[in-house]
Amino acid sequence: MSAAPDDAAVLAGLASASREARAELAAAVAAVEEASGPLVEWRGGERQAGGAITMPWAAYAEPVSALLGALGRAGAVPVFDWMRWDGARRYRTAGDVAAAPLADVARLVTTIVRGDRFAEGTVAAALEDGRLLAAARRVRDGR
Repeated sequence: MSAAPDDAAVLAGLASASREARAELAAAVAAVEEASGPLVEWRGGERQAGGAITMPWAAYAEPVSALLGALGRAGAVPVFDWMRWDGARRYRTAGDVAAAPLADVARLVTTIVRGDRFAEGTVAAALEDGRLLAAARRVRDGR
């Protein structure tokens, strides 16, 4: 697995998304933007009868789950060695994401989505700081 696919390969993956996948992404972005309730609820952390503590975990509202799925179907989660990619350190704010090359935006989406599997709450943090929605908008707009 390469450290990062070249920009042309990432952009080709985005361009190959079906019209339906793009429409699904647009609807998912709108649903997150229009959501009135909390997008993340932290659960767990309780002490059990035997003394063990349940690890806390983030429960994402349906609009967030739909957005994550739509990003994948829109080609915005390219396969690469995201743990070795230094871009997550370069794009720390929604403004950084808005100015990033589109291929790096897709790489950042991969880093956020895959990172959540190893560090619970990575998606929640990217929602809170605006990076995930900024990235989704960029992918939706194709620029």
